[in-house]
Amino acid sequence: MAVPEGERYIFLDENEYDALVASKRVLHLKFGRNQAAALIEHASGELLALAGFEADDLAPTAHIREIEVSPGLAVAMLEDLEVDPSAGPAAVVDVVAAGSKGAPDYPGHELELVAALYPRLTGLEIDPEAAGADYFHANVLAACARHGAHGNGWINAALSDELVLLAEQRITGLPYEFLIRAVLDLTPSSLFLALYRCLEATYAYTKASELAETLETGRSWIEVAQALGDTLNWYPRHDQALAAVLALPPVNSDELAALAVSLGRDQGADSLPTRVAAGVRELRNSLVHYGPTTRQVAILGDDWNGLCIPLARVVGCVFAHAYAVPSAPAR
Repeated sequence: MAVPEGERYIFLDENEYDALVASKRVLHLKFGRNQAAALIEHASGELLALAGFEADDLAPTAHIREIEVSPGLAVAMLEDLEVDPSAGPAAVVDVVAAGSKGAPDYPGHELELVAALYPRLTGLEIDPEAAGADYFHANVLAACARHGAHGNGWINAALSDELVLLAEQRITGLPYEFLIRAVLDLTPSSLFLALYRCLEATYAYTKASELAETLETGRSWIEVAQALGDTLNWYPRHDQALAAVLALPPVNSDELAALAVSLGRDQGADSLPTRVAAGVRELRNSLVHYGPTTRQVAILGDDWNGLCIPLARVVGCVFAHAYAVPSAPAR
C-alpha cells in the first residue's frame, strides 16, 4: 500500500512553529519500534517525552508532573522520539494521502490526526532539582516502573513503588539504564540480574578502601581497584566480596532476612550476609550458566517481586554508600 507522492507538513501557527524550532533533543532511548524516551529542552525548561507508555500515572515523583503538551512540542516529540506508527497501513495512508503541498486549499495536516497514528505520547515537566542529562535515566526508570505495573506485566505495585524510590534517589553512577531495560522486559530474572550487576560494581569497595586507607594514598577506592587490576590483574573474589558489601553498616538486616527467606537461606551456621551472598550468587549462576552440572535454583513461591523488592533496597543503600562523593577536606 503506497502513499501518494508529495510534500506534507503539520499545520502550526507562528508561535507554535517557533516553539518547535527552539526545541532541542538532548538524550534519547529507544526500546523498540513503538516505545522510546527523550529529554527535550525547550523555552520553558526540560521535557521528558515518552512514547508507548500506557500507565495512567507516569509521573509519580515530587519533581516531575504530566502536562498538556503544546502543538509545537508535540511535533517535536513525534520527531525526536523516532517511533514508528502503531496504526495499520490503511489508517496511515488514509491520513497521509488526504492532501499534500501544492494541492488546492492544502493548509497542512492536522496534528490530532497524525498523532493518532502513533503510540501514546506523554510529556512530563521536570523541575530544576531533577533536571539535566545526569538524571535522565533515573527519571525514565520512575516512569518505566509505573508502566511495568500496568497491564499484563509481572511487576506488582509494591515493587513499582520501590523502583520509583530507587529512581528518586538519583544515585551518582548507578547504571539506571540496565534497570530500565530490565523493567520493560517481561522476564522477571532480567531485573534480578540487573540489580545484581549494580552490586557487582561495588565488589572491590571494601578491600580497595582498606588498602587506600592503609597506604594513605589519598586515592579513591575506585582508583586503587583500577590500579590493582591493571598492574596485578587483581579482582575481588565474588562470594567474599558480595558478603562484605552486604555486611556494610547501611544495609538493613530486615532486607537481608527477606532475601534469605526468598532464596531458601534463612537457616544455617554462617552469618546472614554470607548466606544471602551465597544464595544470590547461586541464583545468578543458574541463570547465566548452563551445563550438565548447573543446578536450577527456585525462589520461594516463584515470587520475583518478593525477591526484587528487598534487593532493590539493598542496591540503593550499598551503591549510594560506595559511590558517595567525598566531602572536601577542611582547610
